[in-house]
Amino acid sequence: TLSVQLSTNKDNPNLLSILFMSNVLMNNKLCVNHFKKRILVQLLHFFLLTLSLHNSISFVSSWTTTTTTTKTTTAASIIVHQQLTSSRIYTSRTLLARSSRSSKTSSSLFFNMQGNRPSYTILNNSSQAAGNTIDTSLADEDENQEGTLSSKKWQDKVKTLANNSKTFQSLSLKERLLLVEELLNHVDCLAGKDIERSYWNDMLVLKLIPPPSTAAGGADVKYTSHVKNFMGMNKFGMVSLLVTSLQSIKLSLEYQIQKQDQNSSKNYMPSLLRNVKTENIGGRIINIHGPVELFPMFHKMEVWADGNIDIPHDNMEEGQDTESFPHGTSGSSSDRDQESEVALILGAGNQSFITILDCLQCLFYHPRKPVLIKHHPLRPHLQDTCSELFAPLIQRGFLDQVQDGGLEETQAILAHFNIGHVHVTGALATARAIEKKLKESRPDLLEQDVEKMITSELGCATPWIIVPGVYSKRELKMAAKHIVTGKKMNAGCNCLCSQVVILRHDWDQKDEFKKILFDKIRDIPTDPLYYPGSLDRLQKIIENYEPDQVQQIVSKNVVRNYNGDDSDFVQTYVVDCGLYGEDGFNNYALKNEAFGPLLALVELPGSGNSEQFLMNSAVPFVNDKENIYGSLSCSIVYPKKYNFNVIKEATADLNYGCVALNTWSFYGYFGIAYGGSWGGSKYDVTGQSGTGLIGNYFLIPQIQKTVVQSRALTFPLVVDKTFNPPKFIMDIASKFFLRKRHFMNFLHKIIKKI
Repeated sequence: TLSVQLSTNKDNPNLLSILFMSNVLMNNKLCVNHFKKRILVQLLHFFLLTLSLHNSISFVSSWTTTTTTTKTTTAASIIVHQQLTSSRIYTSRTLLARSSRSSKTSSSLFFNMQGNRPSYTILNNSSQAAGNTIDTSLADEDENQEGTLSSKKWQDKVKTLANNSKTFQSLSLKERLLLVEELLNHVDCLAGKDIERSYWNDMLVLKLIPPPSTAAGGADVKYTSHVKNFMGMNKFGMVSLLVTSLQSIKLSLEYQIQKQDQNSSKNYMPSLLRNVKTENIGGRIINIHGPVELFPMFHKMEVWADGNIDIPHDNMEEGQDTESFPHGTSGSSSDRDQESEVALILGAGNQSFITILDCLQCLFYHPRKPVLIKHHPLRPHLQDTCSELFAPLIQRGFLDQVQDGGLEETQAILAHFNIGHVHVTGALATARAIEKKLKESRPDLLEQDVEKMITSELGCATPWIIVPGVYSKRELKMAAKHIVTGKKMNAGCNCLCSQVVILRHDWDQKDEFKKILFDKIRDIPTDPLYYPGSLDRLQKIIENYEPDQVQQIVSKNVVRNYNGDDSDFVQTYVVDCGLYGEDGFNNYALKNEAFGPLLALVELPGSGNSEQFLMNSAVPFVNDKENIYGSLSCSIVYPKKYNFNVIKEATADLNYGCVALNTWSFYGYFGIAYGGSWGGSKYDVTGQSGTGLIGNYFLIPQIQKTVVQSRALTFPLVVDKTFNPPKFIMDIASKFFLRKRHFMNFLHKIIKKI
């Protein structure tokens, strides 16, 4: 089922057999479960050991003699010998890559299409490949694991990626589909014990466990139930988000291939593209895609697109969604050599999964170029995760990584002429500094061309609009719990964390709700404030208010494994901004993202009934960026007995990238995996929340926003800081999700045949 062709020593049956078996194992074509995988590993190890003892590893020496120096041959033999004696397996692709890295004549890998299955051809650079070769001579896994890199090493990595850029950009839809399928086969590593160190290191970053000596979760340490259970939730979130994202990308590529094939009898369409209705909402013509169920979050998601402009989906460029990225393809009017450009991802510091999703976006959607990841200094351990997960891309020279080397090195990478695109998750000041550096290092480019080189996901002072109405006691409690959970999760260091609560001044239940809100802040435990600079941001906001406008509400702290003091726990501040339009109103806490434990209360004057207040006061207030910062996401809370048509009209009018109805907008971010989008509003010209979108895997044209809705306001929270299921249950859930992937793939094939 898999063919391996050798450019040298084609007559060596031992090497041919080993390469064949290794490719079978690595591509997981037969390894549908761990039981079979373990058997194949043992068989392969026994096969390698037998051959090596019989031939004294002569097959490695004879093969490398034609392509490397004597020093390289010896190194390759030592590598094989070490792996055999330590009972560990290295695949053929790893051996080939390692033995070629120091050679003067490098080997290359590229995709061949044989029916529906991939094969790997090993080429010498002197062969006639006409731009289809992939240079792996400068890739170095050992450097990846060392972490600290010299200037020359990162330059070598950029050069390797640039040499492979033309090949990567020219991959057909079928070849990209093969890559995605191979990545799906590597997702199993996320639930393995080897990668579990990364999850424990996440706990270390969050200051929930003590520093390095015991950070890997050794048997000699008894972790608190909160730490273990939270780690299990973190692991499940990563697995479910990534598996579903890759499945959606795979489905999107299959659909595009089907549309290209004029002779295809298949007529399967993804549900987000199949279930579309056009509605006139408040004078706006909107194409509503969905809803789709967000499993296992028990939420529903819709994608809203502008229906006034009709762009046939069939006419989209293959795999490219220019509307999701308003700036279009980078460098459209310059003379830059885009065929040798590389996308640079500046990793996020607050969540590990963000960097991984950013990689998928830059590789398969925009700008669709090889990727260099520069990891955030808080999360160097993510490099090991990416090395495992993205191994098929790293081995082909389509992706590489560097650790943070300081400001000077980052600026040098930005200034490198092969960097054609930059994606950053961070603050507006960081994005502006990047743009400035790109302009300085590229004086020949127009300003608009430099702006097209950047996509970003930045901050937001996330508002919650409380629609005045008649709420039950449980509805008020659940609304408060949603808000406080969104505030306290990850110590408030999320771009979507709750920051602003908007109330009607003369609402009958205002005081009752505020009391319940304060009680929930006391009841829900506080996480340690870990993110650098967050405390300074909090203090700066607080200094802008009078003492009687600020109160700090004390709650219990999460139980962690620290024996030291609790000085890094910062209790939640509540700031009363006053009544809008009256003397003393201060919106400083609305104009500045706290990125920490601070919640601002704002009251708006009442005008007319509840529906008129929502449409004429609350929505215009948050849409005006002179009042509040950012446009990433917002939430609307309303009682069960309320006119939902008014809620839909308010949703249409809100200039936010995600609108959450009776829930936290975190679930909207999770919707990325199902084809939703995430980013600042396309109507926000300030750039406060960034440029471009993440997601939109099904290439929905003229996309406006993602709308996510809970079952009901009284429905229990899925993400709940007061209750984390036991770790062993979440481990089972993670493994189930991986098994579910195989079942869903099988089911998808059946559906397509039908």
